Amino acid sequence: MLIRILIVVTLLSIAGCSRDSTPALERGWAPAGACVFVGNRANYHSCATTGTQLLANPQIYDGHRISLRAWAIVGRHNPNKPVVWLYLTQDNFEVGARQSAVILEGPALSEIIELLEGSGAQAMPRQLGLTGDFEVFKPDALGDRRKDTDECCMFGRIRNIEEWAP
Repeated sequence: MLIRILIVVTLLSIAGCSRDSTPALERGWAPAGACVFVGNRANYHSCATTGTQLLANPQIYDGHRISLRAWAIVGRHNPNKPVVWLYLTQDNFEVGARQSAVILEGPALSEIIELLEGSGAQAMPRQLGLTGDFEVFKPDALGDRRKDTDECCMFGRIRNIEEWAP
């Protein structure tokens, strides 16, 4: 009888050890340490992160509201339509690595362009802090990106920018 009890206890111990122990996710999506959640309202918060974290783990942040500081510059796809490219690290700007820059979109875009163009320094980045929804550009089923859009040569986009500051 004692041997049977020992066998049952041993089997339960082994079964308990083999169970996957996945770390808990913060706010239901962020692995521990990936974000510092900021915001004063219960229904509105964002994940404060860095450009380096975003470049290293884009799938974690894809589709989520993020806050970060990075280097912005006005670029042009055609003479009539200015765009803002946000270089996620200063090194990326210095070497012109557009493949690791994101495009900004949202209600505050015209104000950001006015600030960047009004600084008088041509092709000089300006550090901005901003909050918006991040989307990483993903290749299609064949592993290619659309050549006729920004998705061909940029890292992603940040949409719905409402909060920003120099």
